[in-house]
Amino acid sequence: MKILKIKFTFILFAFSLLNSDLSVAQRYNPKDSIVALSMIEFHYSILAPAGDMNDRFGLTTNVGIGFLRKTKSNLFWGAEVNYLSGSTVKEKYVLDGLKTERNQIININGNYADVRTFERGFSTYAKVGKLFPVFNSNKNSGVLLMVGLGFLQHKIHIEVLDDNVLALSSENRKGYDRLSNGLSLQQFIGYYYLHQRYLYNFYIGVDLSQSFTQNRRDWDVYAQRKLDESRKDYLNGLKIGLVFPLYKRMPKEFYFR
Repeated sequence: MKILKIKFTFILFAFSLLNSDLSVAQRYNPKDSIVALSMIEFHYSILAPAGDMNDRFGLTTNVGIGFLRKTKSNLFWGAEVNYLSGSTVKEKYVLDGLKTERNQIININGNYADVRTFERGFSTYAKVGKLFPVFNSNKNSGVLLMVGLGFLQHKIHIEVLDDNVLALSSENRKGYDRLSNGLSLQQFIGYYYLHQRYLYNFYIGVDLSQSFTQNRRDWDVYAQRKLDESRKDYLNGLKIGLVFPLYKRMPKEFYFR
Protein backbone atom coordinates (compact mmCIF):
# COMPACT_ATOMS: atom_id res chain seq x y z
CA MET A 1 0.00 0.00 0.00
CA LYS A 2 2.87 2.41 0.76
CA ILE A 3 4.29 1.93 -2.74
CA LEU A 4 0.87 2.56 -4.33
CA LYS A 5 0.50 5.80 -2.35
CA ILE A 6 3.94 6.98 -3.47
CA LYS A 7 3.18 6.27 -7.13
CA PHE A 8 -0.28 7.91 -6.91
CA THR A 9 1.18 11.03 -5.28
CA PHE A 10 3.88 11.12 -7.96
CA ILE A 11 1.28 11.10 -10.77
CA LEU A 12 -0.90 13.78 -9.14
CA PHE A 13 2.09 16.06 -8.63
CA ALA A 14 3.21 15.63 -12.24
CA PHE A 15 -0.18 16.53 -13.68
CA SER A 16 -0.65 19.50 -11.33
CA LEU A 17 2.70 20.86 -12.51
CA LEU A 18 1.64 20.37 -16.14
CA ASN A 19 -1.59 22.34 -15.65
CA SER A 20 0.21 25.21 -13.91
CA ASP A 21 2.53 25.69 -16.90
CA LEU A 22 0.01 25.66 -19.75
CA SER A 23 -0.72 29.40 -19.75
CA VAL A 24 2.97 30.26 -19.78
CA ALA A 25 3.83 27.64 -22.40
CA GLN A 26 1.71 29.31 -25.08
CA ARG A 27 4.03 32.35 -25.17
CA TYR A 28 6.80 30.27 -26.73
CA ASN A 29 7.16 28.48 -30.03
CA PRO A 30 10.29 26.39 -30.78
CA LYS A 31 9.00 25.29 -34.19
CA ASP A 32 11.51 27.11 -36.35
CA SER A 33 14.65 27.16 -34.20
CA ILE A 34 16.53 25.17 -31.60
CA VAL A 35 15.77 26.51 -28.13
CA ALA A 36 17.71 26.34 -24.88
CA LEU A 37 15.74 25.64 -21.73
CA SER A 38 15.75 23.97 -18.32
CA MET A 39 13.34 21.16 -17.48
CA ILE A 40 12.03 19.08 -14.61
CA GLU A 41 11.27 15.49 -15.59
CA PHE A 42 9.37 12.68 -13.90
CA HIS A 43 9.93 9.14 -15.09
CA TYR A 44 8.86 5.55 -14.59
CA SER A 45 10.74 2.42 -15.65
CA ILE A 46 10.05 -1.30 -15.76
CA LEU A 47 13.39 -3.11 -15.53
CA ALA A 48 14.48 -6.72 -15.89
CA PRO A 49 17.49 -7.71 -13.77
CA ALA A 50 20.58 -9.40 -15.20
CA GLY A 51 23.92 -10.56 -13.85
CA ASP A 52 24.09 -10.96 -10.08
CA MET A 53 20.96 -8.83 -9.73
CA ASN A 54 18.95 -11.58 -11.42
CA ASP A 55 20.02 -14.07 -8.73
CA ARG A 56 18.54 -11.88 -6.01
CA PHE A 57 15.51 -10.06 -7.43
CA GLY A 58 12.83 -10.27 -10.10
CA LEU A 59 11.18 -7.51 -12.11
CA THR A 60 12.05 -4.05 -10.77
CA THR A 61 10.11 -0.79 -11.00
CA ASN A 62 11.78 2.58 -10.88
CA VAL A 63 10.13 5.94 -10.09
CA GLY A 64 12.26 9.06 -10.29
CA ILE A 65 12.65 12.80 -10.72
CA GLY A 66 15.35 14.71 -12.55
CA PHE A 67 16.61 18.03 -13.84
CA LEU A 68 17.64 18.55 -17.49
CA ARG A 69 19.26 21.43 -19.30
CA LYS A 70 19.01 21.61 -23.10
CA THR A 71 21.34 23.91 -25.04
CA LYS A 72 20.89 25.54 -28.45
CA SER A 73 23.22 22.86 -29.82
CA ASN A 74 20.74 20.18 -28.66
CA LEU A 75 23.18 19.00 -26.01
CA PHE A 76 21.68 17.78 -22.72
CA TRP A 77 23.06 17.62 -19.21
CA GLY A 78 21.40 17.00 -15.87
CA ALA A 79 20.88 14.70 -12.91
CA GLU A 80 18.25 12.32 -11.57
CA VAL A 81 17.38 10.34 -8.45
CA ASN A 82 15.33 7.12 -8.46
CA TYR A 83 13.47 4.87 -6.04
CA LEU A 84 13.73 1.15 -6.81
CA SER A 85 11.20 -1.45 -5.68
CA GLY A 86 10.09 -4.98 -6.44
CA SER A 87 7.96 -7.74 -4.97
CA THR A 88 10.05 -10.74 -6.06
CA VAL A 89 12.97 -11.79 -3.87
CA LYS A 90 14.78 -14.94 -5.01
CA GLU A 91 17.07 -15.17 -1.98
CA LYS A 92 14.31 -15.74 0.56
CA TYR A 93 16.38 -18.63 1.85
CA VAL A 94 18.38 -16.15 3.95
CA LEU A 95 15.61 -16.59 6.57
CA ASP A 96 15.64 -20.42 6.50
CA GLY A 97 17.61 -20.59 9.75
CA LEU A 98 14.64 -19.04 11.57
CA LYS A 99 12.02 -21.43 10.20
CA THR A 100 10.48 -24.53 11.71
CA GLU A 101 10.04 -27.89 9.99
CA ARG A 102 6.77 -26.52 8.61
CA ASN A 103 8.65 -23.68 6.93
CA GLN A 104 7.24 -21.06 9.31
CA ILE A 105 8.79 -18.44 11.60
CA ILE A 106 7.45 -18.32 15.18
CA ASN A 107 6.73 -14.96 16.84
CA ILE A 108 7.02 -14.06 20.54
CA ASN A 109 3.45 -15.29 21.16
CA GLY A 110 4.22 -18.75 19.85
CA ASN A 111 2.20 -18.21 16.67
CA TYR A 112 3.22 -18.14 13.04
CA ALA A 113 4.68 -14.77 12.14
CA ASP A 114 3.74 -12.85 9.00
CA VAL A 115 7.14 -12.11 7.44
CA ARG A 116 7.43 -10.65 3.95
CA THR A 117 10.38 -9.75 1.76
CA PHE A 118 10.68 -7.09 -0.94
CA GLU A 119 13.28 -5.38 -3.07
CA ARG A 120 14.13 -1.80 -2.08
CA GLY A 121 16.80 0.59 -3.24
CA PHE A 122 17.70 3.84 -4.93
CA SER A 123 20.01 5.25 -7.57
CA THR A 124 21.29 8.66 -8.58
CA TYR A 125 23.09 9.78 -11.74
CA ALA A 126 24.74 12.78 -13.36
CA LYS A 127 24.16 12.53 -17.11
CA VAL A 128 24.93 14.10 -20.49
CA GLY A 129 23.55 13.50 -23.95
CA LYS A 130 22.75 14.66 -27.45
CA LEU A 131 19.49 15.08 -29.35
CA PHE A 132 19.39 14.23 -33.07
CA PRO A 133 16.33 15.78 -34.79
CA VAL A 134 14.59 13.46 -37.24
CA PHE A 135 11.78 15.70 -38.50
CA ASN A 136 12.42 19.11 -40.12
CA SER A 137 9.12 20.42 -38.71
CA ASN A 138 10.49 20.35 -35.14
CA LYS A 139 14.20 20.79 -34.52
CA ASN A 140 13.78 20.18 -30.76
CA SER A 141 12.48 16.62 -31.03
CA GLY A 142 14.18 13.45 -32.15
CA VAL A 143 16.40 10.59 -31.08
CA LEU A 144 17.97 11.20 -27.67
CA LEU A 145 21.18 9.49 -26.53
CA MET A 146 22.19 9.85 -22.86
CA VAL A 147 24.95 8.40 -20.68
CA GLY A 148 25.23 8.70 -16.91
CA LEU A 149 27.60 8.05 -14.02
CA GLY A 150 26.28 7.52 -10.51
CA PHE A 151 25.54 5.31 -7.54
CA LEU A 152 23.12 2.42 -6.95
CA GLN A 153 22.04 0.72 -3.72
CA HIS A 154 19.68 -2.19 -3.06
CA LYS A 155 18.73 -4.56 -0.26
CA ILE A 156 16.27 -7.26 0.77
CA HIS A 157 13.63 -5.37 2.72
CA ILE A 158 12.21 -7.57 5.50
CA GLU A 159 8.78 -6.63 6.81
CA VAL A 160 7.40 -8.25 9.97
CA LEU A 161 3.71 -7.69 10.73
CA ASP A 162 3.36 -6.31 14.31
CA ASP A 163 7.17 -6.43 14.59
CA ASN A 164 6.90 -9.42 16.95
CA VAL A 165 9.90 -11.58 15.96
CA LEU A 166 12.89 -10.86 18.21
CA ALA A 167 15.38 -12.34 15.74
CA LEU A 168 14.13 -9.84 13.15
CA SER A 169 14.30 -6.64 15.14
CA SER A 170 15.32 -3.50 13.26
CA GLU A 171 18.96 -4.05 14.15
CA ASN A 172 18.99 -7.82 13.59
CA ARG A 173 17.54 -7.50 10.11
CA LYS A 174 20.83 -6.03 8.95
CA GLY A 175 22.29 -9.53 9.19
CA TYR A 176 19.82 -10.74 6.58
CA ASP A 177 19.16 -7.82 4.19
CA ARG A 178 22.39 -8.05 2.13
CA LEU A 179 22.64 -4.30 1.64
CA SER A 180 24.80 -3.67 -1.43
CA ASN A 181 25.90 -0.53 -3.26
CA GLY A 182 28.51 0.87 -5.59
CA LEU A 183 29.39 2.70 -8.79
CA SER A 184 26.80 2.62 -11.57
CA LEU A 185 26.81 3.40 -15.30
CA GLN A 186 23.65 4.32 -17.21
CA GLN A 187 22.67 4.53 -20.89
CA PHE A 188 19.44 5.67 -22.54
CA ILE A 189 18.35 5.70 -26.17
CA GLY A 190 14.87 6.74 -27.18
CA TYR A 191 12.57 9.35 -28.69
CA TYR A 192 12.28 12.79 -27.10
CA TYR A 193 9.33 15.02 -28.03
CA LEU A 194 9.04 18.73 -27.27
CA HIS A 195 5.70 20.17 -28.36
CA GLN A 196 5.86 23.35 -30.45
CA ARG A 197 4.03 25.22 -27.69
CA TYR A 198 5.28 22.99 -24.84
CA LEU A 199 1.74 21.76 -24.19
CA TYR A 200 2.91 18.19 -23.75
CA ASN A 201 6.47 16.92 -23.68
CA PHE A 202 7.73 13.41 -23.12
CA TYR A 203 10.34 10.80 -23.90
CA ILE A 204 10.28 7.02 -24.19
CA GLY A 205 13.07 4.55 -24.77
CA VAL A 206 15.41 1.83 -23.56
CA ASP A 207 17.13 2.32 -20.20
CA LEU A 208 20.25 0.30 -19.30
CA SER A 209 22.46 0.30 -16.21
CA GLN A 210 25.52 -1.61 -15.07
CA SER A 211 26.37 -1.37 -11.37
CA PHE A 212 29.52 -2.65 -9.69
CA THR A 213 28.49 -3.22 -6.10
CA GLN A 214 29.55 -5.00 -2.94
CA ASN A 215 27.79 -6.14 0.22
CA ARG A 216 28.24 -3.51 2.96
CA ARG A 217 27.17 -5.53 6.01
CA ASP A 218 29.84 -6.82 8.36
CA TRP A 219 28.13 -10.19 8.86
CA ASP A 220 25.66 -12.32 6.90
CA VAL A 221 23.73 -14.62 9.23
CA TYR A 222 22.80 -17.19 6.57
CA ALA A 223 26.32 -17.49 5.12
CA GLN A 224 27.94 -17.19 8.57
CA ARG A 225 30.58 -14.84 7.19
CA LYS A 226 31.06 -11.42 5.65
CA LEU A 227 30.04 -11.38 1.99
CA ASP A 228 32.82 -9.42 0.31
CA GLU A 229 32.59 -10.66 -3.29
CA SER A 230 32.29 -8.04 -6.03
CA ARG A 231 28.90 -7.98 -7.74
CA LYS A 232 27.76 -7.01 -11.24
CA ASP A 233 24.17 -5.82 -11.03
CA TYR A 234 22.46 -5.01 -14.33
CA LEU A 235 19.01 -3.52 -14.99
CA ASN A 236 17.52 -3.24 -18.49
CA GLY A 237 14.08 -2.08 -19.56
CA LEU A 238 11.63 0.54 -20.75
CA LYS A 239 11.66 4.12 -19.47
CA ILE A 240 8.90 6.72 -19.93
CA GLY A 241 9.19 10.34 -18.83
CA LEU A 242 7.08 13.50 -18.65
CA VAL A 243 8.99 16.75 -19.17
CA PHE A 244 8.00 20.16 -17.77
CA PRO A 245 10.01 23.16 -19.08
CA LEU A 246 10.88 25.92 -16.62
CA TYR A 247 10.02 29.36 -17.96
CA LYS A 248 10.92 32.91 -17.07
CA ARG A 249 7.89 35.08 -16.35
CA MET A 250 7.30 37.87 -18.83
CA PRO A 251 6.89 41.44 -17.45
CA LYS A 252 3.29 42.39 -16.69
CA GLU A 253 3.37 45.43 -18.98
CA PHE A 254 3.56 43.11 -21.96
CA TYR A 255 0.29 41.38 -21.09
CA PHE A 256 -2.85 42.24 -23.07
CA ARG A 257 -6.42 42.08 -21.83
